[in-house]
Amino acid sequence: MNGEQKILSSQKSPHTYCRRVKKRITGTYPVMFVEDFCEGFSYDLSPDIKTSELFYKIVPENDVLMTYLNFEDNLFLEYAMDKIISNIMQTMLWYSKAYMEVVTFKNSEEDPKGIAFKLFNPIVSIKSLNKTYFLAIQQNNRIKLFSVDNNSLVIFKLKDMHYSKRYFKRLFKKLRKCDLTLTTDLVLSNTKTGFDYDIYRKKNDFNLLKSTRKIFWNIHGIDNQYLGDSYMLYRKAKFKMIKKDYLQYILHQMNLALEKHKEEMKFEGKICANYNNINYVEQFEKMQNGEINISQFCKIVLGI
Repeated sequence: MNGEQKILSSQKSPHTYCRRVKKRITGTYPVMFVEDFCEGFSYDLSPDIKTSELFYKIVPENDVLMTYLNFEDNLFLEYAMDKIISNIMQTMLWYSKAYMEVVTFKNSEEDPKGIAFKLFNPIVSIKSLNKTYFLAIQQNNRIKLFSVDNNSLVIFKLKDMHYSKRYFKRLFKKLRKCDLTLTTDLVLSNTKTGFDYDIYRKKNDFNLLKSTRKIFWNIHGIDNQYLGDSYMLYRKAKFKMIKKDYLQYILHQMNLALEKHKEEMKFEGKICANYNNINYVEQFEKMQNGEINISQFCKIVLGI
């Protein structure tokens, strides 16, 4: 015997990937939007992009929760956390809900060893008093029935963020209609059809801005003829504020779930993020009133 103890996991959700019935997000602009909106939280929301300080942290700093979260991944806060949040975001946008199980690890003596967050993709859920039952489709197309204790279940809902479950699907549909690659045949035959690409692109840019007016996304490569520099910065600021709202919501839900395991796992900490609580709208109004200039507002928005 080498003295190693057996580690027991509480995981009830599938250990292998379960696929969804619905199609994934497709289209040039929808994919670009998802990359901007669902990824890079630790970079986009960092108060100082030049700092070496970790964006995610455990409070209090020396709490044993840090050791538990590093049980499966030694770089949990550095890399895994951003990836988990990105997966939650993408699932919420497309399916309106994301499901996660808080998994605990103990040795044979019931001593706490680790904690992990496991996302899973059910097609049906039925909640009971102490458990929620799920159906999922495995990669071999077999249906798997399983249950997760409600104390270990985390549900992220798009409606909690005051968006309808169809909002982003409709947005993606509008964005796909604006895909300039769909005009290739018209451009090649413009001498016959009289198609004017420049006029079409200007109209297309306007439609893109109109479609994203509520989410304030600045599309890469778009002609800014409709936007002044100050309004483009305003959109950038509002977009960051919306991302921050989603991050706060996700961390809140994860910490609520962790709270239910504090006594069992003997920890007191929670997961926090090191972001600025700047009200960019107020800063924009200061710029409009002449209290700060556009260069100063730019530095505030970009965190430089």
